[in-house]
Amino acid sequence: VMARDHTQRSLRGLLRRFNADTTLIRSTQPLQLHPGADPRPLCELVVTPDQIGPEHLDQLHLVWGTLATAQHLGDSGAFLRTTDDQGEPTLRLRLTKALADAVWAHMGWTTSIPAATGVTFLAGSVLHRGSGGVPFLSLDSTTQLALTP
Repeated sequence: VMARDHTQRSLRGLLRRFNADTTLIRSTQPLQLHPGADPRPLCELVVTPDQIGPEHLDQLHLVWGTLATAQHLGDSGAFLRTTDDQGEPTLRLRLTKALADAVWAHMGWTTSIPAATGVTFLAGSVLHRGSGGVPFLSLDSTTQLALTP
């Protein structure tokens, strides 16, 4: 549990740092994503939804962005989505039911969905190619996701 708490705290801290200094995403400062992993420069680990390309798929990344919508699907978990300027989806975050419930409770969200609009996030997991070519991350733990309140 200690490692999980540490990972969650460090993700939240990193999110605050990215939000305060947007140039940090280009930093060569090494980051170890989890114990035992080789440290990699932030600029190789962190991408924004609009930067995700084929070279990022099937690899572990931190994705930093701003949510457009959130949809809780009950027992099926939830989807958080980012969109481009035209409102087209750019990334989906697929949350398990337990994580979705924790996020909704933590953020004070109700079934009125628009509460997610403008919330910044930092999520760490393997990027997958999703339906319609929209990449997605599957998240099942608060250690993989940090949100601004």
